[in-house]
Amino acid sequence: MYLLELGATTEIIGLIAMIQSTAQLIFQLPGGILADRIGRRKVIVYGSMFRLITPIVFLFATSWEMVLPGVICQAVASVYMPAFNALIAESLPHEDRGAAFGAFRMITMLPLVITGFLGGVFMDHFGVWEGTRMILIVNIFASIFIVAVRYKFITETFTPKQLSTAKKTSIKESISELRHQPKTVWALISVSCLSSFALRLSFPFFVLYAVNIIGLTNTQWGLIGSIISVVSMSLSLPGGMITDKIGRKPNILIARILTPITTFALTFVKGFNQTLFVRLISSIGGGLGGGISGASGGPAWQALLADIIPSHKRGRVYGLIGTLTGLMGAPSPWIGGLMWDQISPAFTLQMSCWLGIIPALIFLLFVKEPKIKET
Repeated sequence: MYLLELGATTEIIGLIAMIQSTAQLIFQLPGGILADRIGRRKVIVYGSMFRLITPIVFLFATSWEMVLPGVICQAVASVYMPAFNALIAESLPHEDRGAAFGAFRMITMLPLVITGFLGGVFMDHFGVWEGTRMILIVNIFASIFIVAVRYKFITETFTPKQLSTAKKTSIKESISELRHQPKTVWALISVSCLSSFALRLSFPFFVLYAVNIIGLTNTQWGLIGSIISVVSMSLSLPGGMITDKIGRKPNILIARILTPITTFALTFVKGFNQTLFVRLISSIGGGLGGGISGASGGPAWQALLADIIPSHKRGRVYGLIGTLTGLMGAPSPWIGGLMWDQISPAFTLQMSCWLGIIPALIFLLFVKEPKIKET
């Protein structure tokens, strides 16, 4: 909505999302290799500092072209995501990994209970332009706080012995090692990449569809976001506990099926109540921990990756997944924007659904849980 205020079209919004994805993929794998060579903490702190630039650029932008440097900076900051995911995996007990990831997700989702609704209220009360600018100012101060907390309180989870071994491995050797991953890892990468392409075909335009096609207000869409956050948050811990008992696959599969189906269902809804119902069904998959794409998915997805990938390779493999996922999903928003303008908004969401079923089938047929979990 803010980009439309800055003069962008739907196609340009998709193009900007494509640029962001392309830039992110450049830094994910180097970020993972760095995390395995210099440790998790340094990469996280420096990446968080760089991310502070993005809301500042957005705040002072007067045209959509001026947003692009901020988009690039946000992508550069994603260098810390593999380190962040690896640090979380190494900080949680592997015996109850699903429940631990669920508890972590539940706590970190608490702010989303109110922020989506407040964002909608701000935009309806002050207008999209002023409302977004006020939110960006809050974002800047929040980012400063995040950098300070991560600098002071994050402790390294990669031991000196592991760091010493990783430093002896050249970057070329690190990249070469990635080709020799178990078949299950490559199946997960395929699922992540295809899910990313399908989701990004429509996800950047959900708010436009809700406001411009369904006819919701910004406040109503923000309220829906807050409600589904409550549902996802409430299910995170039980979902994690369930995945520890019955395995990771059922929860992940539910999410991979519900996401495309509910995206398709959005093209038939009318009004607030029906939209809320469809989004609530979608949030069940997220709450159970299936995630959507990449190495930063839900608790069950994260737990499965941590079960399979040994700690000394975790940063690199997470970076590889992030890079390939970004590469696959890069053109998707732009294609979605073209379909939105040239065919119809509903067709864009429906195509996202059909493409999203494919990775669910791949996951069902080719992903196997390990008998012995990595620590």
